[in-house]
Amino acid sequence: MMNRLLTNWHLRRVFGLVLGLILLTQGIVYGEALAGFLAMFFLLQAGLNIGCFGAQGCAPAAYGNQSKQAPDAEIQYTEVK
Repeated sequence: MMNRLLTNWHLRRVFGLVLGLILLTQGIVYGEALAGFLAMFFLLQAGLNIGCFGAQGCAPAAYGNQSKQAPDAEIQYTEVK
C-alpha cells in the first residue's frame, strides 16, 4: 500500500492532489459539505493512483485483444449442424 502511495507520481496525480487540497481548504473555511466530499474524492484518486488520475487515465486500453492475422487473411468458418 505504501508503495502505491509513494511511487509513480506524474503531473495528473499532482494536479489531482493540489485540486483536492484546494477543495478541502474551501470546504473547511466556508463549511461546504459538497466541497469536502469532492476534495475527498480527488484526494483518494490522486493518492491511490486510481480512476482518472491513474496510470491509464480515463481512456480505455489502446491495444485490446486484436487478431494476430494479417489484414488480408481469409477468414475460415466452421459450419455447425
